[in-house]
This record gives sequence, structure tokens and C-alpha cells, in this order.
Amino acid sequence: TVTAGIVSAVGRSSVISRNNFEDFIQHDAAINPGNSGGALFNLDGELIGINTAIATDGYSRANVGVGFAIPINMVKRVMEDLISDGKVTRGWLGVSIQDLDEGMAKALKLKDRNGAIISQVIKDSPAEDAGMKEQDVIIQVDGEKVNDSSNLKNLISSGRPNDKTKLIVIRDGDEKNLIVTLGTRPNEKDLTATYSSGVKSFDLLGLRVETYETEDGVLSMVKEGVKVLEIKPGSPADYENIHQGDIIVEIGKNTIA
Repeated sequence: TVTAGIVSAVGRSSVISRNNFEDFIQHDAAINPGNSGGALFNLDGELIGINTAIATDGYSRANVGVGFAIPINMVKRVMEDLISDGKVTRGWLGVSIQDLDEGMAKALKLKDRNGAIISQVIKDSPAEDAGMKEQDVIIQVDGEKVNDSSNLKNLISSGRPNDKTKLIVIRDGDEKNLIVTLGTRPNEKDLTATYSSGVKSFDLLGLRVETYETEDGVLSMVKEGVKVLEIKPGSPADYENIHQGDIIVEIGKNTIA
């Protein structure tokens, strides 16, 4: 089956999951059982991707006219690893990162929201060895601009262990050049054990919190979360009008428990 379409976007992430390595090409060529997993070519006949997924309406799971393909550079990287080693090995920095929102950008006096901010540096990681610090904002990797945290994860994971990688970070309003020797990305089970539970994220927002849980027998719409004890002046939390005594029950789509 051969279908035709137009590429409408590149660098699409969080299509299937935020935890995956995603950098999809978005297009409107029909993807069906006859060509799913097949090649995506440009007008010059060059292979540019592998068709992988479709957007659905969520009910009938019918194609709504948008498809996604894995870019060929990502496919080639995985293919080479499988041929040479029988497994995929990815580069690892050793940091927890998050996207910049408007409040964070203002608090850190940044020009825009491009980049990814470090909320945690793992002990004895490549990042710590290179002198990276919490609240550093990574804006460039080996000359490539970092758009957000998903983009940074893809750039780092596309490297290989022991690669020397040049990073540009913003620290206290100044740009700094750092050279990091990438490590080997641990498996998901080890990663879960390595990274902390997320208290650092509250520190980064400028909040001091404590665990909140409703006592038995007390009628309340909020059963558990964290209670705001203190807000740092000029912090992202201060800009977003969070108040002392507020109960935070969810961050993004993650419930606080």
C-alpha cells in the first residue's frame, strides 16, 4: 500500500508516553495495516522515517488523519546498536529535569522558556563530575538548541557512553560551557531507585512543604497532598500566586501522595 501526504511537524514528543524516547515526524499520509511499520519517503525517494502510530478519536480508535513516524536517524542509531551489541545502549547525564514555565523563566530572569531546568543532580553521576548544579538551565547540547526537557532527553540518549558532550547552561544569569563525559543509561528499574521522590521539585519552585493528610472522621474534599508552609519571595511559586496554607494535590498529571 502506498499513500501520500504532507509533513506538518517534526520533533513531536509525548505522543505515546512522556517516558519514551520520542521525536516523531507528524504527517497526514494514511497509515493502515498495509503500511504501518513501513517506510516514509520524501519526494527525492530518500528514506526519512518509519511509520509507527496514528492519532485516533479515542472512542472508535479510527484514524483522524494524523500519523507519526520515527525519524530515520533515530532508527539508524538503534539498528547499529542491535547489529553490533544485540542491545541498545544510551548516553546518560544523571539529572532530573523539567520544562520551564513562565513563572520559572521570570524568576530566573531568562529571555524565553527554551531549555530544560535541572531539579536534581544525581550523586557520582556524569553531571556531578562535570560540575552541573541544580537550577542550571541547559540550553544547548553539542551545538543543538534545547527546546524542552523531552528534547534534551532525546539529545543525551542519542549519544553513546564515554562520548564527550559540550553543554551550554545558564547559571545565575550567565552562560557557561561544560564538557560532560556521558555515562551508560541504567535500566528503568535502576533509574527509579536512583532518582529521589520529587521533594527537589518543591525546592526548585521556592516552596517549603510538609505532608498533609486528613484525619480520620474529618470531612474534607482533600484527603492527602502537601501543605505549603513557606514561599520564597521572587520564586516561581511566588509569581504564580501560591499562598501559605495551600494544599497541593497534583503536579501536572501526577497525584501527590
